[in-house]
Amino acid sequence: MRPLILLLAITGFSRGGSAQVPDSALVAADQWIRQRAEADSFSGAVLIAKNGVALLRRGYGLANRETRTPVTPETKFNLGSIDKLVTRIAIWQLVAAGKLDLDAPVGSYLPDYPNAAVRDRVTARHLYEMKSGVGNFMNDEFLKRHAEVRTVDQYLELFARESLAFEPGTSMLYSNGGYIILGKLIERLTGTTYYDYVRAHITGPAGMNDTRHYLIDEDVPNRAIGYTATRGPLQPNTYSLAGRGSPAGGGYSTVDDFLKLDAALRAGRLLPAAFDSILGPSFKRGELVSYGGGGPGTNTQYAAWSDGLTIIVFSNRDPSAGTVVAQHLAKAFGRAIPGGTRVLRRPGG
Repeated sequence: MRPLILLLAITGFSRGGSAQVPDSALVAADQWIRQRAEADSFSGAVLIAKNGVALLRRGYGLANRETRTPVTPETKFNLGSIDKLVTRIAIWQLVAAGKLDLDAPVGSYLPDYPNAAVRDRVTARHLYEMKSGVGNFMNDEFLKRHAEVRTVDQYLELFARESLAFEPGTSMLYSNGGYIILGKLIERLTGTTYYDYVRAHITGPAGMNDTRHYLIDEDVPNRAIGYTATRGPLQPNTYSLAGRGSPAGGGYSTVDDFLKLDAALRAGRLLPAAFDSILGPSFKRGELVSYGGGGPGTNTQYAAWSDGLTIIVFSNRDPSAGTVVAQHLAKAFGRAIPGGTRVLRRPGG
C-alpha cells in the first residue's frame, strides 16, 4: 500500500521584500519534491529562506509510518553529523574565552586520558580538522550496548584505548571519535556536561527550543522515526541508535530551529568576529558553508550562502534522500552543494 503523502503548507510560499527568488522556481521545487515523496523516495522537511525569510517551508511524507503521522516543519529529526557544527561552535567559544589552545596537546587538559599517544601528540586542532588519527566509536562493542550509551564518558570507553591510524597531522580520516574527545574537552574546561553547555551557550541563546539530545526512550512529541533499508526491507533504524546522541552527532532539531542557528551565526551572536571560523572571511567573499549528516534512517543537509540564501533539508530516510533534494534545490537557484552523504554501515549492518 502506497504511504499516505500529506503536504502541509504551514507557511507555503512567503514573499519577503529582499527575497529575490522567483515564485515559479519555488513552485517547481515544491512539485519536484512532492513527486519524490509520492514515489516514496523521500520523506522529510524542507526550508528555503532568503535573508531570514522563509520562502518554502513544508513537510513531505510520513514521520511515523506505523501511526501514519505526517511530517510537518515542526517535526524533530535526527541530525546525524550536522551536530558537529554545534560542537565546532562550542570549541571556538572556548578559544575566544581563552580557555582552550587549539595547538596544545590533549593531555594539557585531559591528563587522565587513557591513551598516551592521544595525550601527548594529538591537539584539539587535529581533532577539529579530522587529522588526529583517531577513528570511530561505532564498533562491535557499540552494537552490543548502543542503547546504553548516553554520556560522553560512555562513548569514550568504546574507543579511547585504540591505536592511532596515523601520526597526527600527517593525513586525514573522518573521525566521529575525535569529536567525542572534543566533547570531553568541553566538559572538562567548563565543569558541566556537553549537553548542558550546548543548551546554555548555543541552542538556548539562539532560541532553538526544539533542539536537544533526547534519550532514545524519552517521550518526545513530534519526533520522526528513522527508516532504513540497510538490512533489507524498510524498517525503523532503532538497531543503530545510541541511547543519546553525542558531540559527533545524533541530536534532534527542526528546520525552523536550524534557521534560527543560521540567523545567529550570520548576526555574530554566538561567536566574536575575531574568532569566527564558522562563517569567516571566505564565506563573506561568497563561498558556501555546508554541513551534511547521514546514517541508517537519517540524512540532513544545511547550506548557506553569503547573499542570504539558506537551504535546510531534514529527512528520516537513508542517504542520499535528503542530500539529493538539497542539491536539486541549490541547482534550481543557480548554486551547487558538492559531494554527498552515504549510508554508514555499522559492523553487522
